[in-house]
Amino acid sequence: MNTSTSIDVPDLFAASYGANGAEARAWLADLPRLGGEFLDRWRLRPDGPAAYGMASLVLPVLQSDGTPAVLKLQQLREETAGTAPGPGRRGGDGAGAAAAGRG
Repeated sequence: MNTSTSIDVPDLFAASYGANGAEARAWLADLPRLGGEFLDRWRLRPDGPAAYGMASLVLPVLQSDGTPAVLKLQQLREETAGTAPGPGRRGGDGAGAAAAGRG
């Protein structure tokens, strides 16, 4: 998929996650393109600065109809393999509000 969209990866997340080794650094290097690909695929628009934890980047987005959502991006690893890809609700009820886009 050709995409002109890319995302910004916060420096602190990149530095922290990159300490996990060569595979993590390779994933981080591809993350701006990968995130842009998911934004384009699901017709999402960024809607604020990214948040992050130890292993994932969470982007606030708007769906094509203007509904707020989030896009969670994390490296595909054994412990994350069961996470479903796709945009999730933002400001919704319950812990399942964020879905994952993995690469």
